[in-house]
Amino acid sequence: DIGNFVEYLDPLSLISFDEEMDLIRLEGQKDIWLVRDGKRSLVYNVSAFQLIGGNIDKVRELKQAEFDAIPDLGLVLAGLSQE
Repeated sequence: DIGNFVEYLDPLSLISFDEEMDLIRLEGQKDIWLVRDGKRSLVYNVSAFQLIGGNIDKVRELKQAEFDAIPDLGLVLAGLSQE
């Protein structure tokens, strides 16, 4: 349920392709998170994210403790347009 998130963003406004980014997921979960500057944001629209260069094949699965150690920005990357 993404209704609990305060803000929805177009991923292009957050991503600079010159910066390092990482795609992660919690072990055994389907949600994908973008990690940039040591903080994570939920990727709500994965197919739109793939269009701008996110490679789902490179998603790293993390154990709970590793995942929890990355601060959550509380942002949802909703895709190229609001759904």
